[in-house]
Amino acid sequence: MLDAGPLRVGTRSKSERGFALAFGVVQPAAKAEPSGITVEHAVDDVIARLVGSCWHHLLKNHAVAEKGSDPEGVYQMRTALRRLRTICALFRRDIPSPSFQAVNGEARWLMQQLGPARDWDAFVETTVTRLVSAAPDVDFDALREAVEGQRKSSYAALQTVLADPRCSRFLLSLGHLVERRGWRNEIDSEALAVLSQPMSTLADKILTRLHRKAFKRGAHFRQLNADAQHDLRIDLKKLHYAAELFSPLYAAHAPAKRYVSRLTRLKASLGRTHDIASTRILLDAIRQDDQPALQLAIGAVAGWQARDRIAVAKTLRRRWRRFKTTPAFWSR
Repeated sequence: MLDAGPLRVGTRSKSERGFALAFGVVQPAAKAEPSGITVEHAVDDVIARLVGSCWHHLLKNHAVAEKGSDPEGVYQMRTALRRLRTICALFRRDIPSPSFQAVNGEARWLMQQLGPARDWDAFVETTVTRLVSAAPDVDFDALREAVEGQRKSSYAALQTVLADPRCSRFLLSLGHLVERRGWRNEIDSEALAVLSQPMSTLADKILTRLHRKAFKRGAHFRQLNADAQHDLRIDLKKLHYAAELFSPLYAAHAPAKRYVSRLTRLKASLGRTHDIASTRILLDAIRQDDQPALQLAIGAVAGWQARDRIAVAKTLRRRWRRFKTTPAFWSR
């Protein structure tokens, strides 16, 4: 059907759409639902639940992101795609299915398309809003106007992408993959045997691998530059998602909670450092020499970010040291 016409994927019933039109109901963004995996689930069932959860998460936020009425829609779509890519990375070593590579490629493409809109949304929600309250004597009207122009432009481009048949094909193909469990195709007997194993057996291997990789990446932490910190942040995101995901498989709830909590705080500090670095790129995109008020506001942002960078650096080192001393909760 998609080959014959511009088919679009939707999740709302006719009655839901009717009420929305009649009463001006705005479809809210949706967070991911718990996967509900337990020690009784085999690897094959866990993959189906995880990929299926990401698929539904994407579908529920697609229309919200396209409409652009709620920045949370784009954020939740990116979260779903990031988790989907992480799932592919977690399993493709032991189950080298070509479907994981295909899904990862399309998910990466769509994440890149969502990136500019999310960057400007985050800049408005955090940096601009906070500075307006913290520095009431500075005129930020020109800055907000320039940022809003960039946001509208990024959302216009995003609407074109989300309406493109490539996006619809990706969403349909992902659903087809889940329903048919397509990762079983084109793999050898050894990988098929892994699919029938209890998830806890494979979870040990995955968590150990991600944990070691993150610590290797974080060696000589004080000397890491911005790019190296960003690479570490990506590895920690994968470890964080896997730790949250697989923690119900282990009886040691308190150690798991402590591990995830410290990892969450460390990841948040690295994220703040990354946001500060990204802000410079956004400011360069709106800088105009013939607007003194805008230049003054940009200078205020840059100064505030320099102050933040010093504060975050101290917190970051402390949180890294604390995380390094946290025992792995999955260790037998």
